[in-house]
Amino acid sequence: MGKSINPQNLSDSKRTENELLRAYASSLISTTSNIDKFTTWLLAGIGAVSSVLVANINSISEIVPKNSIRLSLFFLVLSFAFGLCQKILAFLLLVDYDQETKLRELLKDLNDRGHYEIINKEKGLTTKVINRFRELHPWIIRKIVSRENGNIDKPIRKRIHRYYWQYFWVFLSLLAFLAFILIVAFSIKNT
Repeated sequence: MGKSINPQNLSDSKRTENELLRAYASSLISTTSNIDKFTTWLLAGIGAVSSVLVANINSISEIVPKNSIRLSLFFLVLSFAFGLCQKILAFLLLVDYDQETKLRELLKDLNDRGHYEIINKEKGLTTKVINRFRELHPWIIRKIVSRENGNIDKPIRKRIHRYYWQYFWVFLSLLAFLAFILIVAFSIKNT
């Protein structure tokens, strides 16, 4: 499936298969906002803990050794960085999802007004419009899009990989936050 695909030349069954693939991927990606909400709460907790720690560093250093504070702060910063990685992926996924949803609404409107019949009758019209649209973008975006070259699997695979990578970043962020808590908890001096 590495060659360029002209949508007008696809059989009805292949078009249906592509639409089903897009629908499955979109339904998966639509849950990104749930993961993103969890990360938002996690980052808010990290920020709150950081504020309390920095504001009360003198008091805390009396009951927790400075080396443990440094190590715990390292894990806190690491947790924040991992959370930001997830937020970036969520942003990219949600922008893609919103753009695809809007495009589907516009295409449905065209179909409802009878324009879709014209598109299907005129061979190469979809390809011509896609190429004109591609030319409107900056050269670096055109280069990236041309690498996909009409292969539906590439952009969908990229979205699905981003989707699962955000789970990975959230998991690492949570682990680093738990490491922070454990380091502080087990470093408290007996007074």
